[in-house]
Amino acid sequence: MKPSAIAVELRRHDGRATRRVLAIGSLALALGLVAAASARAQYFVSPFVGYNFGTEAACLNVLNCADRRVNVGASGGRLFFGTVGVEEEVSYTKDFFGAATNLSSHVLTAMTSAVVTRPVGRWHPYAVAGIGLMKTHVQFTQATFYATDASSLAWDLGGGMNVDFGRRWGVRADARYFRSFKEVTVTGFTLSDPKLGFGRASIGLNVRF
Repeated sequence: MKPSAIAVELRRHDGRATRRVLAIGSLALALGLVAAASARAQYFVSPFVGYNFGTEAACLNVLNCADRRVNVGASGGRLFFGTVGVEEEVSYTKDFFGAATNLSSHVLTAMTSAVVTRPVGRWHPYAVAGIGLMKTHVQFTQATFYATDASSLAWDLGGGMNVDFGRRWGVRADARYFRSFKEVTVTGFTLSDPKLGFGRASIGLNVRF
């Protein structure tokens, strides 16, 4: 083989070897970053009780209707490096449109939100924003043709504060606003805003592990 051909072959071999080294190095770096993030990840679970507010979270135009604004729910998620993460939350409000004879209603939300927090000692202020599902049910009397069931994509935005009272637990205060992307209709009634929106203030435990 001519010297020039040998040189070309050596360059090809060196190029292939370099690409292999770069590929292996990139893979090792990616795996290292994932392992480091996992090592510093923190899981949390937070059951809560809340109070809805806003013009839509109130009685419809029904006689002898009483507002019912209490909701319950739970959230859980994972923080990476103690500052950013993701949260899954489900909340349920019975009698969302008020309690009255022959009236039954509820609203269920299931949201996935990004979380950003900045710990300051035992205080952990945070902000959240995400999207998910809002499911609404309203029924008058026992006749199914007076029932309204609607499911819509929705978004939420808010924030709050976690306060540590121990190594693994604390108290969480939270305020958020929820709003559907599409219009929600209730048979026989007109909502002040067809895109259902309401605020929620809640308090609960925050357990970390």
